Amino acid sequence: HFAMDGMLRAGHQELVRPFLGWLTRVAARSQPGERPFYFVHDYDGDRPWGDDPTYQVLAAYAGAAIRYYETTRDQEALRLWIYPVLKRVADYTRQQLVSLQNGQWRFRVAIANDVGVPAVGDASETGMLAWLMTALAKAVEYGQALGEPDTVLAPWREVVEATRQAPYDWSQPTMWWVWLPYLTAAEPFYRKETWIAGRSEEHTSELQSLTNL
Repeated sequence: HFAMDGMLRAGHQELVRPFLGWLTRVAARSQPGERPFYFVHDYDGDRPWGDDPTYQVLAAYAGAAIRYYETTRDQEALRLWIYPVLKRVADYTRQQLVSLQNGQWRFRVAIANDVGVPAVGDASETGMLAWLMTALAKAVEYGQALGEPDTVLAPWREVVEATRQAPYDWSQPTMWWVWLPYLTAAEPFYRKETWIAGRSEEHTSELQSLTNL
């Protein structure tokens, strides 16, 4: 994700396209209901490194696809690569990762901050979730542009619109808290004032460096 973002910022769009092709091939090999992306795949995408609960990788790959399209507006890439990747991420997120809990869509699975780190099994983690909400929202937007039937888009739209109406409170740091505005631009799904209010002194310098990106 970060390497691709740097290439786009430097104007090397041609170096990013092979990565998007790889993402599409990996996603296509997953069956309905199966997780499309893991933390590490073999180079050919055939075998995941392990079934670890680091679901943020779904957001990272979705974010890479989103960033390419938002930068280039490449319609052929949207049809061949971008939307197929987002569709698999959106389907898996909606079917396997989230459920409606007390009026908000929350994780219903254990999730981990990183590989080898114990997973958190409750619904308190909203940082990675907001990244995935952005992926769902873009899947709806791009699907509409491509003429995807509403029967496909409606389950994703349900989650997105409910979360827009009740954005997450980030006054208490979550996993990867300092990075939350970056990976897929999660701003539509959290109340920015609560994130700012929750900043602690130890995060100030890192937050400033992110602001300057």
